[in-house]
Amino acid sequence: PGRDEEGNDDEKSEFVVDGNIIEIVDVFKYLGTQEENGGKLNKELKKRLECMQRSYDKYNNVIFRNKHLRMIKKLQMFKCMVIPAGNYNCSCWSLTKKQMKKMNSTVRRMLMRLLGFKWKSFVSYDYIIKFVNLLGVKMIPMSIMIQKQRLKLFGHIVRMTDDRDIKKVLFGEIEGKRLQGKPATQWI
Repeated sequence: PGRDEEGNDDEKSEFVVDGNIIEIVDVFKYLGTQEENGGKLNKELKKRLECMQRSYDKYNNVIFRNKHLRMIKKLQMFKCMVIPAGNYNCSCWSLTKKQMKKMNSTVRRMLMRLLGFKWKSFVSYDYIIKFVNLLGVKMIPMSIMIQKQRLKLFGHIVRMTDDRDIKKVLFGEIEGKRLQGKPATQWI
């Protein structure tokens, strides 16, 4: 191990997987998702929520406020055009409960506007999802949708051959001592 530009030990700046040196960086982009060191996704979540809002606003006057369209068509359009803008590449996310709540509340707010509920009336997200399903549009909460995508990715990784780097990283053993404290347990 050498030293970096600031004179600090450079031990943690890279690690080796089967002879391949992998550099550790603070931020990188993977399949369009901005990953941060430590698994934080604050910037990516903000970007996804903004994309959802832009998508909703884009179709608001044309589709969602159109009095000539049936509600079922509006909900189908919402599901096809707004939801994918928010959960793009969510299989790589590891959201905290607070971040998941923020995602759910954004979708709840948009669905309340679409369905014509007033902001003063307290309507839970679960009730809105059940109501949408009763209208004939199959919809599940965003948190469950993200978990399903993560499980789908996990299934793909499990079925990969053992020589793939992603499988080695996911199931590999780390040498040395781990840091003191409770390890992060949430993957899915």
